[in-house]
Amino acid sequence: MNWSEHRSRHIRKELTFSTDEWRVVRENWRACRVDPRWERFGDWAREALSQVEIRPVTVRTDPAPLRGEIRRIGVNINEIVRLANTSRTVTGTQISELTDMLAQVRGLIGALYDEREQAILIARAGR
Repeated sequence: MNWSEHRSRHIRKELTFSTDEWRVVRENWRACRVDPRWERFGDWAREALSQVEIRPVTVRTDPAPLRGEIRRIGVNINEIVRLANTSRTVTGTQISELTDMLAQVRGLIGALYDEREQAILIARAGR
């Protein structure tokens, strides 16, 4: 006779938690224990795990590693604009184009940060 022979549930999974994870899980379980259906941890965990919907969140890239590279690009563009202004070797249109490029770089980085923040909010809402 084996363990699962007379059971309605034949699949068993064992979980391990860090101290912090267990603290969160235990607090969630205790908050639900006012309902007699969740008096036992296994009953609550089975329901929580089988009823939860986990939605993957995709972020194109984390902007933090790009910050240094973007800063260097911005510094280079500013130096080019400053040099062009002092040497008068570049037209006003070219300076304007460089300034527009810098604004575009800033806009792209801002969009990456906004996307990352939105993904974090979506992930937190799905908990």
